[in-house]
Amino acid sequence: MSTLFKLNGADLAKGVVVAALTAFLTAIVQALAGHGLDVASYDWAFIAKVTVMATGGYLSKNLFTTEDGKVLGFIG
Repeated sequence: MSTLFKLNGADLAKGVVVAALTAFLTAIVQALAGHGLDVASYDWAFIAKVTVMATGGYLSKNLFTTEDGKVLGFIG
């Protein structure tokens, strides 16, 4: 795990994969519920934005936590 205010390559790769897949799959499930299998009617721009925001959020969490999981070194 990365140290406080640093990201190592493994954290970066894991963060991108986990956050992007989670956001993408969640958006697809919502789109299926609303539009069925008509993928042309999905809001792909919104799905991409959610994916990017979730990835940024996860990487920010990793950036501000220590090796033992404490936020900013003392919370948690």
